[in-house]
Amino acid sequence: SGGSAPNDSLSQRYVDSPSRDELNRAVSQISEQIDVAKIQTRLLSTILSSSNAKNVDEDQIADIRTSLVDISKIYNEFAAPLGLYDICLAILQTCKHDDSSTITKLWRSILCEEMLPCRTASKKVHAFLSNLQRDSMLEEEIIVLSSTSVTKENGEPLMSFEDGDWITNIKERVLCLGKELHGKGTDFVFPLHFIAECLEGLNRAFNESTHRKSDHWPIKVLAESGASFFAI
Repeated sequence: SGGSAPNDSLSQRYVDSPSRDELNRAVSQISEQIDVAKIQTRLLSTILSSSNAKNVDEDQIADIRTSLVDISKIYNEFAAPLGLYDICLAILQTCKHDDSSTITKLWRSILCEEMLPCRTASKKVHAFLSNLQRDSMLEEEIIVLSSTSVTKENGEPLMSFEDGDWITNIKERVLCLGKELHGKGTDFVFPLHFIAECLEGLNRAFNESTHRKSDHWPIKVLAESGASFFAI
């Protein structure tokens, strides 16, 4: 007889083999699951190393430890309620969720977290901080207008805006987030112009209330985080 019949199992294997598109989708899905697992690991580490641990019950922590949790659940049941704003941004980046109102709310919260509660002797500073605080997740934190020392309920003095202790913390926070979020194809989670506007406003308010000359730290921080001077 003629040539041998093709091997049925072998030919069937070729017929059923995944297409390039199917393989790409599978790789993309696996990559996304790895990203979610990284965020989940970061979430667990952050919860266990902070005072937030007491706000999460043991069953929830066990759930995070032992299984891959849905990304929306991580955001809505853990990161957002616990005020883990950096992780919230990382989740939006992973999901490629470009919601500008949510993103600016998170950035307002991040900046306010480094300064509030505080006191200031300047009405202009008080107005600027109140405006920055509006539509953040920290609207209940106090901003006291006072030129003299104010004591918190726990007996500690309230931070003075004019002391400038918040500047180093904000620099480090923005720089760290910029390196993590900017230039990864999802720059919407690092809204450059909004952040620059906030930082410049804080710098201007500080310089006017303390009668100091600007050292232009906002531009320097954004440039160090990976943004080009042209974009700024």
